Amino acid sequence: MKTIMKISMLGNFRIEYQDKVLEYEELHSLQMTRLLSYLFLNRNEKIDNHTLASYIFKGTDSNPLNGLKALVYRTRTLLREHFNGEQLICSTGGYYYLTNHITYVIDYEDFIKNYEDFQKNHHDLSYARKALSLYHGALLPMIEGETEYTRRDNFLDLALSEMAYALLLSYDSHSIAFSTMARSLLKEKGNNDYLQLSLIRKLVKENQDALLHDYLAVVRPLYHQCLSLATIHSIDELTGKNGHQENDLKAVLTHDPNDQAFECTPREFGRFCQLRRRQLRRGQWNDYVIAITYTMDGYVIDDVKANLLHHLRSGDCVSQFEENQFFLLLQCDEQSIPVIMERLNPLGSGWTFDYRNLKSLRC
Repeated sequence: MKTIMKISMLGNFRIEYQDKVLEYEELHSLQMTRLLSYLFLNRNEKIDNHTLASYIFKGTDSNPLNGLKALVYRTRTLLREHFNGEQLICSTGGYYYLTNHITYVIDYEDFIKNYEDFQKNHHDLSYARKALSLYHGALLPMIEGETEYTRRDNFLDLALSEMAYALLLSYDSHSIAFSTMARSLLKEKGNNDYLQLSLIRKLVKENQDALLHDYLAVVRPLYHQCLSLATIHSIDELTGKNGHQENDLKAVLTHDPNDQAFECTPREFGRFCQLRRRQLRRGQWNDYVIAITYTMDGYVIDDVKANLLHHLRSGDCVSQFEENQFFLLLQCDEQSIPVIMERLNPLGSGWTFDYRNLKSLRC
């Protein structure tokens, strides 16, 4: 009988095997996390070294195959030390794969399986409850900007929203169980903005006025801790609560107390772009999205980020999408962009940029 290894990817990265636990914080390496998560999710395949090296290093390593060998060696060593000599990663003929002596149980896959059963069995709520009990946050939240993980995470968001709505309808909205369930939807590492906005839109669309009122009575006090101001503003617009949220958001984006650019995650960057597009339609701001890509070797990513935040203005947004790529959201005229880029000269010559008017983008 095979031994069981449990892998958590929702809200964190965690491996549990033979009564021992390896947490993400103990890996001390985002690259190890990328390597292991890729192998876990593709464990029925043998992955060639070129594909794996390209995925992990994305052109940032001058010798990616040697870099991959070194990374695999470090990862194997850590796993052997932590799990009593277990050889988890196998290799042969330029291919890497996981040992088949272990049964791998992944919370992300269990969530998807319960969602599929929920759909197949006429929205049986037992599957929805099981799925929500597995959900502790976004898929591998420490890995930002990955196209494949973003696609998977978007599907998770849709599934979570559908099941959460079905569960809300099943409760007496004045009960303790309803309040407990409503609060449980706000996760420390979850995509709270998408879920809350999706639920509110559905409740409004279906004319569930009483349920909406009771739901907001429970969760609205938590919004400022768990949601972006852009999402709070959108919810207030949907529910007819027009206050000072838009002015608050504009203040956050234009009056940084540190007098430097505002750093955010790719997901938050998208939310800010959405809000600003709405404001552009009202003629309030003129914004551009700029993509900066680094092609030189030897740069220190923390130095690059610090330089961007320092040399850009208060009110500008900076988000790192890839190991070697940042996106900027700037409030400016097009003719000012070369001047702004000139301020970034300390970065050196090994970088390029491209820009688009925010009005021309879908976001």
